[in-house]
Amino acid sequence: MRRSHRTLGALLAVFLLVSACGDDDATPQAASAEAMSGELNALLPDYIREAGVIKAGGPVTEPPAVYLEDDAATRTGYMTDLANAVGALLGVEIEYREMPFPSLIPGLQGGSLDMTFTVSDRKARQEVLDFVDYLGDGLGILVPAGNPNGFDSLESLCGHTVAVIAGSIAVGAVTEANESCADPMEVKEFPGASFAQLAVRSGQAEATFGGGNALNYLSTIVENGTVFEVAPGGPYTVQPDAFAFLKGNDELRDAVQAAVQRLVDNGTAAEIMEKYGVDPGALYDPIPINVVE
Repeated sequence: MRRSHRTLGALLAVFLLVSACGDDDATPQAASAEAMSGELNALLPDYIREAGVIKAGGPVTEPPAVYLEDDAATRTGYMTDLANAVGALLGVEIEYREMPFPSLIPGLQGGSLDMTFTVSDRKARQEVLDFVDYLGDGLGILVPAGNPNGFDSLESLCGHTVAVIAGSIAVGAVTEANESCADPMEVKEFPGASFAQLAVRSGQAEATFGGGNALNYLSTIVENGTVFEVAPGGPYTVQPDAFAFLKGNDELRDAVQAAVQRLVDNGTAAEIMEKYGVDPGALYDPIPINVVE
């Protein structure tokens, strides 16, 4: 039935091209869009094309990347918008599956997911995953407004309590930094960014360590910037935003890479970033695979 719909759509495009002689501008654009979608759809592996769905997983607690609107049901954020635009170009639906960060790689390995949103590119992870990197980012330190402890480096966190997301790059970064601390940090791991931020807000932790784009957003948006601030210093570790795929799923990886590149080329990706207050200058161009070395 899906193939029949595509055939009907192609015939309709031809009909419009022949019959709409009075509209010389609109018709070529429509034909071009149809050809573009078909070209990218052809890159998909057969199982995705036949299902018409890419199963994508991640938490929904990381504004401005991926989070829920005030109705607690509508997914939003620049990762969401970018994924939706990728799906539209590829001619498939993005089926979202809310999952905590530690479950994402097992989800790919077990087949319940085709790609993830919030697993960042890391050299060690490239043994099992491939990454379509699209946005440069780096880790920073989020602290209570006023920075009462005067944090300005990873070393300054020694002897203090730091909240991080379990399984994230931040865990490795603070663990490595702890090796140089005469008075080690107390590292508390949480299942998502919102839990780590709540720990800082409630006094369970004195700082949290995470992606700079998210931290900058929180420092300005939460109660008009009166709750958090980003400590000076950093970024400390490269943490590109990426779509992640199980190693060997080359066709899907390459199809998504081609779609993201198209969105960069036509300006859509920059518009999405600007919508959420993220610097579009951090977008990679060309879109790389496994940029972290």
